[in-house]
Formats: sequence, C-alpha cells, structure tokens
Amino acid sequence: MTTAVAAAADPRAVFIRGLAGALEAAGVDYVLLHGGRQESDSDVDLAVSRASLPAADAILRTGACGRAVQCLHYDVPWCRYYVVLSDEPGRRYRQIDLACDPWGIGRYGAAPSVALANSCVVDGLRAPSPAAEALYLAVKRARKGHTEERDIGPLRRAYGRDPEGASRLLDRELGPAGRRLAAALAEEQRDLTAELRAVAARVAWQRRAPVALVRRAYCEMIRIRRRTARPTGLVVCLAGPDGADAANAAPATDARDAPAARARGRHRNGTAGEAEGAEGPRRPHEPGVRAEAEGAPGEALSITL
Repeated sequence: MTTAVAAAADPRAVFIRGLAGALEAAGVDYVLLHGGRQESDSDVDLAVSRASLPAADAILRTGACGRAVQCLHYDVPWCRYYVVLSDEPGRRYRQIDLACDPWGIGRYGAAPSVALANSCVVDGLRAPSPAAEALYLAVKRARKGHTEERDIGPLRRAYGRDPEGASRLLDRELGPAGRRLAAALAEEQRDLTAELRAVAARVAWQRRAPVALVRRAYCEMIRIRRRTARPTGLVVCLAGPDGADAANAAPATDARDAPAARARGRHRNGTAGEAEGAEGPRRPHEPGVRAEAEGAPGEALSITL
C-alpha cells in the first residue's frame, strides 16, 4: 500500500496532512515531533518556533483544522494544548499538543527545540531527523516513566535509523545518561528502565540550573499576570426570550452559587451589549411585550465562574 493510499485510509493521517498543509501555507516554522509514524491514535505533538507561534495559534483557533473548543496553557507560556472538533467516524475531537520552548525549560527540556532545529521532510511532512526523534522519544518516555516494550519500540526504531547521529546527540544533550542509553540501545538491551530513569534525572537536573530557574520564575510571573487579567474557568450562559430577565438573574447566581463569579457581557437581539453593571439591572418589561414566538428577539448573559 502506498503512503498516499494509507494516508487516505487513516483519519489521523488525513488530519495531520491537513494541519501540515495549513502550517506550510502560512510559512510556519514547525515540526511534527512524531512525523507521520506515530502508531497510536493519540495527540498530535507539534513544535513551532517563537516567531511562528502567533501564526500557528491563529490557524488552530480560527477553525482551519476544525472548530477550536478548548485551549489550555502550560507553565511555559508559549506551550499550549488545543482541542478541535473533527467529527470523524468514531472520534469527535482531535488534540494538538503544541510545544514552543526556545529556552528548554519545559517538561521535556531542550528535546522539542532540538527536533525543530534538526527537521527534515519525510513523506511530505516536516519531521525530526532520526537522531533528533530518538532524543525526543528518549526524554518523553523517561519523563513519563514509560518503560514497557510497546513504548520503547518507536525509540529503538528511531535510534536504528541513525545510530551514530543519535549517539552523538544523546551524548551532547544528556551527558553520561545519554551515553549510557545509547550504549544500551546499540547493544539491543531489553530492559531500559535504569537508563531511562537516569535520563529523567538528568533532565530534571538541567531544569534546576540557575538560568533555567530564573527563566521559569519569569514565565510564572507572566502566567500569573495573564490569569489575573483574564481569569479562566466555567462559563455559564443564561438565555431566554425577551423579557425572561436573564440579566437580573445573574446577581442571584453570583451570590448564591459562586461568590467569585463575574458577569462578562450581555447580548440582546443578536448584538453584544455593554458589560453587566454599566446600566444597572433591567426593569421588568410591560405586560404584553414579552416575545412568545419561536425565533423572536431574546436576551442572554454570559457569566464566567
């Protein structure tokens, strides 16, 4: 079966090619961290450069790959997790894990940035070089504690495509722990638990370096400032026909169920109005004025809890 035919038969491959096409068209500097070879139907791991993050974010938020329904921000403020609507048979959503970590202070250290810097085109997709993929998989498996053979298989295969390059890169990025893992892979050692634990300890040590700690503290301040300026949480919408008094119901909701709730805005007759509190509570409508018919003008108030 050719690559094109296999991709057409695989919904995940179709989604990845659509995503890659949108990124290429926008000139985004990116790499698919698993290329097109990821064996399980899981998240799509993606790394982008800092300069390309706004374009990548716009693509994922504006529906080029499916309507965005969720976006989570990691502790590194440029790393995000998106959920988009896919409506595929048997799968309603797709998840994209986007890494943008030029300082290498995230959970996987410098591995995503190394993969981005050492990307190449494989079957029409931008993927890490075999050596960079081996480094990324080694760090990811180590940090997650995945040491079963079904998890280690992709790491072995990536290493096998370029043993010398992978050994050099593991040595350069992970020091003694990397050399130990490379030797175990070269000898086809069956159990890599000890080697991967050493890799995890090495990455954790690198993240505790003074420069990394300062940068992580800086990122945490950015995160606190953003969450203070724009709190996140549950959004509740009170909606009803004109005269249902949704606006006046909001204060009672705030006081009874969520003291920290904030009314975000009012929509009436399909037009966004002023923020709640700008004009005070609405007066009850006169008898006979309420809209009864389906599709008649109405009002809604969204509340963030």
